[in-house]
Amino acid sequence: MPRVWFRLLLPLATAGTAVLVAFLLLPVTTAAWVPLMVPAVALCAWYTGLWSAGLALILGVSGRWWLFGPPDSLAMTGRLTAGVVLLAGVAVVLNQARRARDDRAHAQQIQRDQASRAQKAVAARRAAFLAHASEVLASSADYETTLTAVANLAVPQIADLCIVDVLHEDGRFRALAIAHVDPTTVQLVRELRGMHPLDPKAPYGPPRVLRTGRSVIYTDLTDPDVMQELAGDLSQLRVSNALGLRSTMAVPLLVGGRRLGVISFATAESNRRFVSADLHFAEDLARRAAIAIDAARP
Repeated sequence: MPRVWFRLLLPLATAGTAVLVAFLLLPVTTAAWVPLMVPAVALCAWYTGLWSAGLALILGVSGRWWLFGPPDSLAMTGRLTAGVVLLAGVAVVLNQARRARDDRAHAQQIQRDQASRAQKAVAARRAAFLAHASEVLASSADYETTLTAVANLAVPQIADLCIVDVLHEDGRFRALAIAHVDPTTVQLVRELRGMHPLDPKAPYGPPRVLRTGRSVIYTDLTDPDVMQELAGDLSQLRVSNALGLRSTMAVPLLVGGRRLGVISFATAESNRRFVSADLHFAEDLARRAAIAIDAARP
């Protein structure tokens, strides 16, 4: 909200300037008053509102009266009236535009504030979750129990489905822990893994993550480009379609350069889409889990 002095000073300055310029142009023309008052009224309406624009118009009409005297004919009265109506219209239109601009700015600020509060709330929940996860992982002394704890912690806080894979001594991947809110889905995943086991040499998914030690994320599995990329591993594409997966990410379990396994997260019925912030969160959980798993391994 502009200060009172500015709301008074702006119409005085703009209307005064218009009257002064009209006075200087008096030897040339007597028709300069309305064109000169248009920017004066417009500036006041846009920056300080209708009240200030009205004050500028009053000052301008008063200055015109003082400069040229009262209208001496009906035609001049009509022109003066038309000029005043025109200027009032300019003031009203620009004032409405200013209010619409301010309303948009206010709405955008509210959205930014809400987004900021939501981000802070999410950060607080994730910090509390990681603290709880550290306690749970530290209390697990058995290797497979720790893996199961990791998977159960992730559902449904992070994902709808979580699978912890490790590379067996015979070179095959083994899902040591599978978590989902529905036990029948857990059984379905085990059956699908039995029919379509992970290929350790596959260019996608957990095998790739374990080989490279780098996380991967697919925000939208229904995206045509993603589907084309995953088409090279038809067996896992069938598994994804059978489970109705919408978004996935996989992060490695690393300790001291050693690759212990891979944690895969997926969403399905919730229709959530993973973003980079989710991946960073999952990587933080994986680091804590890897340390606990390494300590629990015989």
